[in-house]
This record gives sequence, C-alpha cells and structure tokens, in this order.
Amino acid sequence: MEHGAEPDRRPRRASYYLYPWQIRHIQRLARETGRPPSEVLREVLTRALGEG
Repeated sequence: MEHGAEPDRRPRRASYYLYPWQIRHIQRLARETGRPPSEVLREVLTRALGEG
C-alpha cells in the first residue's frame, strides 16, 4: 500500500468455498443455536481439525 493511501474498505471475503450441502448444514446449525454462521463454521472447522 502506498504511503497515505486509504485502506481497503471492502468487506473481507472468505478464502475458501463450501458445497451447497455444507452451507445448508451450517445455516441450520446457526438457526438452531442462534449464533452467526461464521462463528458456527469456525467452531466446526476447529473441532474437525482437532484444535478444540
């Protein structure tokens, strides 16, 4: 970034893609738990990778 340039204000995008069935599953879990889908996905990935 150039000195004095404005920081990028676009929303951050995920650097991964999910299959439609995975998105539906995460959305269902988010509705059931009342938590944001991003938080649900982070927890699912953490558990799946054995870091939690």
